[in-house]
Amino acid sequence: MSIEQVESAIRDLSPEERRRLLLWLDEHRYELFAGSDEVTEAHRAELLRRHREYFDHPDRFIRVANEEQSDRFFEDIRREVHARLSPPRPS
Repeated sequence: MSIEQVESAIRDLSPEERRRLLLWLDEHRYELFAGSDEVTEAHRAELLRRHREYFDHPDRFIRVANEEQSDRFFEDIRREVHARLSPPRPS
């Protein structure tokens, strides 16, 4: 199955089915993408660093009150990354 076929199939899902798919992918990301359920020492060190940073400097973090705000926050990030990575359009 091609990426385009997967994308099309995902877009055909209902919003509830897409939500369930995202939750499933999140729960299984390590086994699917890292090939192991184990957290490496480098990952563990990074998680601990971020944990300390959060408690030492909570003012540096953006808080979202609900899932809708979270979705908007990450959509804005996706748009910004896409704009940075997309080739410039001819004038």
